[in-house]
Amino acid sequence: MEAVESEAYRLAVSTLLYVEVLESTMPAPAIGQFEKFMQNRAMISIVAVDIRVARKAQMIRDTLRKKGESVSTPDAVHIATAIVSGAQFFHTFDDRLLRLNGKSEVDGLAITDRAIS
Repeated sequence: MEAVESEAYRLAVSTLLYVEVLESTMPAPAIGQFEKFMQNRAMISIVAVDIRVARKAQMIRDTLRKKGESVSTPDAVHIATAIVSGAQFFHTFDDRLLRLNGKSEVDGLAITDRAIS
């Protein structure tokens, strides 16, 4: 987050993020931090789930399914958003997504749990 705040990087997030951040599951200070961080519009691109993102998410899910693997629809949308937005990295702590790092199913996207330096 510091890298985004320092303007060293741009952050692209799906509008789906707003659906996933629930006030009922997060302490009030965390919601406040999220809202404050998201107001940094100069360095954050909020990407709508349009037909390109939806089709890319569909392709990711379908390709993985054919290989006996799976990814949730929301996770596929987040990865598709990164790909369509031209992201170099996808940052997550989700082991299920980390296993996709660099794979062709996600167009070689670097999926990492390390902080960007």
